Amino acid sequence: MLMKQTRKKRTKFEKERILLDIQSLGVVAGCRKHAISAPTYYDWLDKYNSKGLDGLDDQRLSGSEQKELAHLRKENRLLKEMLAEKDLEARLKDELLKKKDGTVAQRRQAVNQVVSQGLSVRKALSIAGLSPSSYYYTPTGKPKGNRPSSVCWHRDGHCISNTELVEIIRQILGEEFIDYGYRRTTEALKHLGWQVNHKKVYRLMKQAHLLHPPIRKAQRTDKTYVEYTIPKADLPFSVVEVDIKYIWLHHLRRHGYLVSFLCVKTRFISAWELALTMTSQQIARVLQRFLAHEQVQYFAQGKPYLFRLRTDNGPQFISTKLSHALVEAGLEHEFIEPGTPQQNGHIEGFHSYVERCVCQGYELTNLEQAHELFTRFFHTYNYKRIMKGIGYQTPAQALQQWKDNPHWIHWALQKRKQEHDSKIH
Repeated sequence: MLMKQTRKKRTKFEKERILLDIQSLGVVAGCRKHAISAPTYYDWLDKYNSKGLDGLDDQRLSGSEQKELAHLRKENRLLKEMLAEKDLEARLKDELLKKKDGTVAQRRQAVNQVVSQGLSVRKALSIAGLSPSSYYYTPTGKPKGNRPSSVCWHRDGHCISNTELVEIIRQILGEEFIDYGYRRTTEALKHLGWQVNHKKVYRLMKQAHLLHPPIRKAQRTDKTYVEYTIPKADLPFSVVEVDIKYIWLHHLRRHGYLVSFLCVKTRFISAWELALTMTSQQIARVLQRFLAHEQVQYFAQGKPYLFRLRTDNGPQFISTKLSHALVEAGLEHEFIEPGTPQQNGHIEGFHSYVERCVCQGYELTNLEQAHELFTRFFHTYNYKRIMKGIGYQTPAQALQQWKDNPHWIHWALQKRKQEHDSKIH
């Protein structure tokens, strides 16, 4: 085992004796005898000749002293910078008070003065109430954007005027059953070989009055918003959170849609679907599979009206088709408040788990491979993965615990029925 060597510390008297000895023995032999280097010898000799015996005192600081000195120097520098920064901040605030209703240019000028003296741009903008874009903006005096082009080029090299291009657009839109908007019109023109982007097509169609009128969606007035931020679930499947998650399919270069029905009480996923599209009709079909699931039927006991679905305000969920399907099934439907995904926190947390364990862990190539993977995933989720929120059980074990205690089910059904009847009356 190697031992750490420590440097020998010599007194000034020992150094004097070594100098005298080396002078008598010679530099090479004397330095070897006393285990010092020749530069060290000459350094000691210069100090001895210039200052005498006192020059041989070891003036070096110890390691701890050097660290303490460096720390003090750093603190001193930071304090100086802090004082200078506070002074600049005070000067900027005084300047802004003088120009209380000043323009952006005046505030920019005040910021420039303190920035040039060392205050950070970020802090100066925060004090002045200026955004970075306003501070760095440099007006050019020209109209925004490039000048619109007056011609359109074809792949074979010839070009036509915008007027001729509008006539081609009219021919495309004049075909039977064609109701393209500007984006699909752009793709149709590209298929014909014209090198054009959607912004130019939009401008030309707008000028020629070829755009569709804006679609005004009917606002539903019969929405029932959630009463509690955290859903009150007294019975398995009495509250079921439903939501859609995007799933990226690499080889198809597009997203798939995963809809899941999650029991709030036990976290059990009783129905799910993965598809390239997700309409209200598809969700209604998944709803039928949810109602036909053996676990759901066991706890419903012929009273599905005691269950309610909790969703966000997505277009698939607010559609009248899904609303009719829920009415036929006898289920209640409640919506979370807009912009509050935390009110659907259980399904959002489940989606985070999907993202972490599936989307980031696997490269999903196509829909078939993704469906096979998710089949295994949901089996593991329902039957193998324990969760803290349900007492460190799997969702299937939580359901079985309820089945093993039928008096729990009877009590919860009675309570849920009373709440349902009170809402009706």
